[in-house]
Order: sequence, then C-alpha cells, then structure tokens
Amino acid sequence: MLQLLSYMFRKSYIGKFIIAESFSLVGSAMIPVVLSFSVYALGGREETVGKLLAVQTIPFVFLLPFSGAIIARYTALRVLIFSEIICLLSEISISVYFSETTLHVTPIFILCAVLGAGASFVIPSGETLVPELVETRHLQKVNSAIGIIAAFGAMVGPTLGGLVISNLGTRWAILADAMTYAVSVFFLLGIPQYNCQSTNTDPFFTLVTEGWREFRRQPWLTIMVGVYAGFHLLVLGPAYVIASSALTQVEYGAERWGLLLGIMAAGHIGGGIVSMNLNCRRPLVLALVSFSTFFLAPASIAVTPALLVQVPAFFVAGGGLAIFSVVWETTKQKIISPHMLSRVSAIATLGSASLLPVGYLMGAPLTNWLGEQKALYFTSICCLFLAILGLTFPSVRNLYFTDMTTLHATKDD
Repeated sequence: MLQLLSYMFRKSYIGKFIIAESFSLVGSAMIPVVLSFSVYALGGREETVGKLLAVQTIPFVFLLPFSGAIIARYTALRVLIFSEIICLLSEISISVYFSETTLHVTPIFILCAVLGAGASFVIPSGETLVPELVETRHLQKVNSAIGIIAAFGAMVGPTLGGLVISNLGTRWAILADAMTYAVSVFFLLGIPQYNCQSTNTDPFFTLVTEGWREFRRQPWLTIMVGVYAGFHLLVLGPAYVIASSALTQVEYGAERWGLLLGIMAAGHIGGGIVSMNLNCRRPLVLALVSFSTFFLAPASIAVTPALLVQVPAFFVAGGGLAIFSVVWETTKQKIISPHMLSRVSAIATLGSASLLPVGYLMGAPLTNWLGEQKALYFTSICCLFLAILGLTFPSVRNLYFTDMTTLHATKDD
C-alpha cells in the first residue's frame, strides 16, 4: 500500500485517474439501487423495476461492440470524459421526472436508455487507460486501489441513498448519484493527453473485425466471458430484482437493502486489500473460486430475515467479487496487447453483460414460478454451478504466471 501511495505521489495523474474512475464506478453502482427504490417510492412494482433496468442495459449492450473501435480511434481518455458527461446530463434530466408524485414511465425509460448508452464506453475506456498510464508491475496494485476506493464510496453511497429517498425524496437521491460523474469528469480533465495512446486511423470496420479476431484467438477469454454472461443471466440480474422486492415487504426495506449493499462494498474493500499483494500463479482459478462466494448473498436472504446472517454473507460475497474483478482485469491487461485492449475489452464486456437485461426481466417470472425464497436459492445454486463449470476447461485451469508479468498455458488435458 505504501509503495502504491509513493507511486501515486510521484505521478499525480495516476492519483487523479484512480479518483475519477472510483467516482465513476460508484455512480454506476448506485444507479440500480437509487432508480429501483425511486420507482417503488412512486408506487411502481417489480415488473417496472425489471423493465427499467433492462432498458438502461440494452443500449449499453448494443453499443459495446463498437465502443472499442471508437476508443482506438479517438483515445480512451477523450471517450471516457465524453461518456461521463452523457451519464451526468442523463441523471440530472431523470431527476426532473422524479420530482413529482406521479411516475412518468416513458420519459424515464428514454433517459435511462441514454444513460446506458453513455455507460457503454466507461468500462472499456477505463480498462484501456490503466495500462497506458501505469507500468505493468503496478497494474494489479492500481486495479486493487480503484476497487478499494470505489467500494469505500459504494459502502456509504447506497446507505445514504436509501436515507435520502426516505427523508428528502427520490429527486435528491438521483442528483447525488449524478454528482459522482461530475467529480469524475473534473479529475479526468486534469490528466495530460500526452500520457494516452495515440489515435488509430485504420478504417472503422477494420478496427472492429480485428478486435473480434483477437478475442476469438484466446480460448480462455471466451470461456470466462461465457461464465460471466451466465452469472448476469441466472444470478445477478434476477437476484437483484427478487432480493430488493423481498426487502420492500419488511420494515425499513430500502434502508436495509442499502445497508446490505454497503456491507457488500465493505467486503469489496477487504477483497481489494487482499488482492493488492496476491501472487497466485493460476489467476483464473483464483478468479473463479472467488467468484463462487457470491452465492452467499441471495442465499442469506432466502434462509432468514436476520441481519446477523445476511451481513457476513454479503461481506464475503463482496470480497470474493473484488478479488475476481482485480484478477480478471489484470490478467486481460497483461495478456492482450495495448493496441488491441480497448476492442477486446469492449467485446468481453459485451459478452459478459449482454444477458443482464434478460436476467433483470427473469426476476418477476422466477418469483411467480418458484416463490421468492426458492427463486433466491435457484440463483445461489447457479452461481456455484457456473464457477465449477469454468474450472472444467483446461485452457482456464492451465493459464499460469511464471514471473507475475508473463503468462503461459500448458497443453490441454
């Protein structure tokens, strides 16, 4: 940690990027909880919440195949700043429609689609910018630091979001979320352009096809993206809708959901600290084992309403996801060549998140079919199954570091 702080002090633009990226990630993490309970507060139902989250995600997924090529053409920093501004303006506009007592579904859906369009460039831009600013030996520490700072903000943000909704109304909660993007833009503008990758003048179609070709060339990447896509479809999407709906039936449900998400963020901090100095030689095995701990979160809500059970479950789940995220991002950044990273990252994000809208929409049908408790158990079992499935592939198990900067793969079993 001290080594990283010294590094950030020597290169101030690294610190600016970490702060900007962290606020951006906090804003992205707050959007679902703020929008969900804003809809509930105005009389909306879980079907409306599922559709709202899906509408936000659809343009996100649609634009991802092209975002990597756009980043390669105009540089990651410029695209990241522009996308953050779109998210900021979208949320400010959304807050206007939550200032009344009537739920205006159509304009909110349209603005959420614009918000999703802006967000489609954030993840590939950020992942591309990190290795442009940071030496290879510091990549894992910087990725960990981003996760830690983002998780610290997310730990406080959802809890405060629930309190703001309860005491001041939905409009102020959404405006508070919008300000995270304003802070991000402010710090991004302080990063000098000369640190960033030069533009690529190849034809746009060539940039897109080259990205797909590089993605298909890495079998481990295809498998991991498939596992992560299954996670969004069968675990994260439906579990979020079902769990938030279940908690609306208990006293102080919005505050409790915000608290549990805050506890999960605290787990992210713990996982980020642990991952900062991890030296695992088989990164994808570690990533999948860590990923599997998320099953505890929906299972704890299904088992009991007691916070004494839910709090540690959400903490461990958050820690596991933090380690997975750091190891997964660092592995991609070390293997994929810098000039291809934005395109491969965009495709990987597309594959991972493309089924999330369907996952959100599955929440209500799963509840109607199985009931809330069994539906939450279903998402937990799927989480464990997906992790085990990923480990059955030799290209995932056998990918290993020799000196923590060089990766090799043994022959398939």
